[in-house]
Amino acid sequence: MQKIVKFTDDKYICPQKAIRKFRSAKKLCTPLYLYGVTGIGKTSLVMHNLNMKCCSYYSASETSADQIKIKEQSAEYTVVLDDLQNLTDTTERENYFEVIRKLLSLNNVWLILIARCPFPRWLLPLRTKYIFAEIEESDFLFSLDEQITYLEQYDIHLTREEHQKAWNLGGGNALSLLFFVMEKGNLELTQRRQWDYLETHVYDQWDLELQEFFMDISIVETFTVRLASMLTGRSDVEKLIFRAEEVGNFFDIRGTDGIWKCRWPMRKSMQQRLRRKRSIEQINHLYYTAGLYYELEEKPLEALSMYEKYNDMESISRLLISNARKNPSSGHFYELRKYYLKLPEELISGSPVLMAGISLLQSMLMNIEESNRWYHQLEKFAEEHSGSMKKEALSRLLYLKISLPHTGTANMIDLLKNADLLIHNKKVVLPELSVTSNLPSMMNGGKDFCEWSKRDTELALTIGKSVEFVLEKYGKGLVYLALAESYLEKGKDIFEIFSKAEKGRMDAERGGCWNRFL
Repeated sequence: MQKIVKFTDDKYICPQKAIRKFRSAKKLCTPLYLYGVTGIGKTSLVMHNLNMKCCSYYSASETSADQIKIKEQSAEYTVVLDDLQNLTDTTERENYFEVIRKLLSLNNVWLILIARCPFPRWLLPLRTKYIFAEIEESDFLFSLDEQITYLEQYDIHLTREEHQKAWNLGGGNALSLLFFVMEKGNLELTQRRQWDYLETHVYDQWDLELQEFFMDISIVETFTVRLASMLTGRSDVEKLIFRAEEVGNFFDIRGTDGIWKCRWPMRKSMQQRLRRKRSIEQINHLYYTAGLYYELEEKPLEALSMYEKYNDMESISRLLISNARKNPSSGHFYELRKYYLKLPEELISGSPVLMAGISLLQSMLMNIEESNRWYHQLEKFAEEHSGSMKKEALSRLLYLKISLPHTGTANMIDLLKNADLLIHNKKVVLPELSVTSNLPSMMNGGKDFCEWSKRDTELALTIGKSVEFVLEKYGKGLVYLALAESYLEKGKDIFEIFSKAEKGRMDAERGGCWNRFL
């Protein structure tokens, strides 16, 4: 039914961006669509700038479509349909669609539609036929100067810096500023009141499915459909996302490159709601599921962040051990250094993989003393164990002897020959190794082998086969490619250089892993 809305707030200030668009649409009698989050001032803008004697106001949350009766007008007349986001029933939407279509066809009727979401899909057929003016959420936000004028009406006088902090909290949202006034300038209390308002006046009006969906995904900053499916255990996530879009403008990122991001105030208030409505075990399971998703997506930093939230040391150590099995070029040693360095010593001491990983990391960080300490710890571990644990420790020791950045290339030839024998006798298995540490040089990659260039042909003949055998697939084509680089540096015949490079490339492509070192 028609509703007469009166406003007595003499402290109302029209946001300049919004009022300019409003007046332009009114002058041309262009249908107007306003949207934004709850409390941003959509209805207030309209009602403070209309002559209510020539206006009918209807709220879709209180009025059925068949109650809206408007006829042709002899003079300009305004019809306002508010709260369109509350139309979730298909039949009611169809009925409202027909009412809106009819209103758009009437002479002298200026139609204003108000909702919390961008232009809804169910009204798109009308948008293709009629030109709509839009006042979007950002148009309602107060500028810093408008905020200062508003607050000074309530005798709140702040420094420019304090005003900036208040603006950063609410982004110029009128409702946030009203709460700021009510809390006498206390930012923390303002934030809490804002979250409580969202819970009571927005979330509680949704169906449980939507509430649970937003609570589940609130633990992550951004999400994909797959991640949301894992967190919620639902196969109809896209349907829920579409419903969420229709009830409010709650996303900062809306499906760009398959990524979604909830707005910060909503996410924080949903996290607060999650803590109130779910048990600690249920919340921890959400973090575990998110961590598992990031592991599958090979995003260890994000996975560890999830496991850290509830101190899941078992998952943290498992992931760090898995990462330590990789070479530094394909692993994430440096990025995950915070987690490696926080591991308890007793946990590291029980794993040859972790001891080798920490020794390598400390060497990368130029903490030579710590790197050597863990190397010697690994030696001691190998002496004290047998069987598969001893073999693992010896393999890691061999790996460190070859790859530790601070040890240089001294005795490398003897080391590679010895490694050849150990691997032939199946006493060790060399872990995955990057020959150049992803640098574009064979002679000066992870280590400086430039000195070897003086004896390049001799070394290729004497230890070339041993090097290729020790490095397995990572060594295929390596000798020819190294010779090509060495010859290039010496300025040798270009045909010979290209011949060696092509031979190395062909060998690498046939059975190697040359992308690790080229």
